[in-house]
Amino acid sequence: MKYFVAFYLIAFGGCLTMNAVSLAPPKKSYTSKNEHFVLRVMPGVENLPGRETAIALVFQFNDKTWGFDKKKQYHLINKVAPSFARISDSGEVVTFDDYAKLGGENSVVLYAPDGKLKAQYSLKELMPSYAIEKLKTESVKEMTDAFGLFWYKDSYFYDSKIIIYTNVGGVISISNSGSVEYTDSKNNKSIKMQSAGKLKPPPSAAN
Repeated sequence: MKYFVAFYLIAFGGCLTMNAVSLAPPKKSYTSKNEHFVLRVMPGVENLPGRETAIALVFQFNDKTWGFDKKKQYHLINKVAPSFARISDSGEVVTFDDYAKLGGENSVVLYAPDGKLKAQYSLKELMPSYAIEKLKTESVKEMTDAFGLFWYKDSYFYDSKIIIYTNVGGVISISNSGSVEYTDSKNNKSIKMQSAGKLKPPPSAAN
């Protein structure tokens, strides 16, 4: 099935890397670990009705036809596109940052399988101030000024949690209830962040 998913991503124009020539945000595709879900992100287009923000297209594997059926379509809160995203084995979506704007208000955004917005976190709601300051001191100023803080390293879904590795060694854990815990890998000290994410209604979804 792994080869079939790869073929599907190619056939539907899934782009995994940024075009080296154009600075326009690419269309990107992501696959769940169990390979039953495929997320395709379509960039938003300014002043185009219905495309003012990025759009998520979720496809689910059909074991009867051995194809992927479109399961859901909805707007993301990113005006252009997220920098990166993941989709869980149950169809839950998490996005990271905004395209070319890292570490801002949309550092992490969670969507339920039905497309409803669950939570939105800024970087200061995910990491303690000392860790953010460390990011600033270890970052290249010119890159930070242009794109923001390169805080994200990797992530994965684990049970009902989202585990996120940062570029300063810390690990962020977001529970299903929305609570955030930051663990410093150097001293293994865990900090419970105060904010549980800002909940607000998403833009009108297209079904």
